[in-house]
Amino acid sequence: MVMAYDRVTERADQMARESGLGAWERSSRVNRRREAKVLWNAIPMTVVGVGGLVLCVVFGGRGPMWILMALLALIGVIGIGLCFAAYRLLRAGRLLLHRFEHGFVIERQHSGMVGATYENTRAEIIEFSEPGDSTSNPTPHIAVVFRFSEGTVLSVEEPEYGTPDALIDVAERCATNERSSQTYLDAQRAIAEGRGQL
Repeated sequence: MVMAYDRVTERADQMARESGLGAWERSSRVNRRREAKVLWNAIPMTVVGVGGLVLCVVFGGRGPMWILMALLALIGVIGIGLCFAAYRLLRAGRLLLHRFEHGFVIERQHSGMVGATYENTRAEIIEFSEPGDSTSNPTPHIAVVFRFSEGTVLSVEEPEYGTPDALIDVAERCATNERSSQTYLDAQRAIAEGRGQL
């Protein structure tokens, strides 16, 4: 979901003034679903993995039970890793997209930020569907891979139901932009280079 903000942050405004990006138009929160997904996967995996492992040890980990214990330990370790990733995301703050007359700024509220003019940025719009499970249909997504003139690459994605209009608007304003429809795996490979850069 893309949420509109009624003002630009001071840091983004200062960067825009220094870079000559012109007048502020609008700010939006982006990448929200991916951030929430990390947290919602971390908690259950940690509880199931660590809790199940403790129960196996308490109620007898003999015989073929070691396979279950090893599997639960692995789930717990992955869950703990995701908890650390979620903590890093929460500490870094929300990802905001600030649109200006001649450019844009992408800002992680308590961390880094990158800004550029539209004419110095290459954008690739990627359409793909995230596979569903046995109870849900695939979810259409839009991802934009921004390639800045100084070599920085940044990927931002939104599900279509989250109204990715802000991302598409910025990408289409860039001097060089491409649009493609890809399979889920190909899209993930294309997005991976710029994921987590802020």
